[in-house]
Amino acid sequence: MPLVTVKYEGEIKDTVDAYVLNKDAQSGDYWESTEEEVTKVKKHIKEHYKIAQDFTCVYCQQKVLFNHGRVWDIEHIIPKKLYPKFLFTEENLALSCPDCNGRKLDKNVLVNPKRKTFPNKSEDYIIVHPHFDEYEKHIKVLDNQLYFPKDEKGIKTIEICGLLRFAYKFSNYGTVALDVKRKMMDLTQALLGASTAIEENYILGCISDLTEYGQKKSRESHLKNL
Repeated sequence: MPLVTVKYEGEIKDTVDAYVLNKDAQSGDYWESTEEEVTKVKKHIKEHYKIAQDFTCVYCQQKVLFNHGRVWDIEHIIPKKLYPKFLFTEENLALSCPDCNGRKLDKNVLVNPKRKTFPNKSEDYIIVHPHFDEYEKHIKVLDNQLYFPKDEKGIKTIEICGLLRFAYKFSNYGTVALDVKRKMMDLTQALLGASTAIEENYILGCISDLTEYGQKKSRESHLKNL
């Protein structure tokens, strides 16, 4: 289901409205303000989306059942640095884990990067949008660690948010860790069940990359021990 958007009321709405109306002062840096009214707006946004998302990152779908804010980043789907006018736009906000947010950062997510008005349709975005898309229609997640795209939007989301990081875990001793061996088996099973050419080719690429990376680590470890 589409994500329920945050609502602004009272003094929080006043703060947001003041920013929206003052076009000359709009800047992504405003988000870093330590002024009390800005802090209140950010806290309100974070509290809303923790519940709306059921403590689940919109990109990697990992659930983190901590209530304190340090494990969550307020995510601007369209980057605030490049599009400060959308800083408080309700449908441009969600929560992500720090890893996904850090990898996505200021990367372009729009089909038309020169767009002036807020894009409010799924087809306006090259990644899965938590307000306009159903995640499962674009990405299949296996064992909470392997991500398989069902279409081009799924591919872009996996690439931009660095979701392959969950598959690339190797031991420090040059051998492939047991959990990664299991992932390789899961990838093989997923390949057999692939329903589209996009999914099949992506899984093949994952298997190839995972194998190559494991071999590289093994060689590096062997050379260190010589």
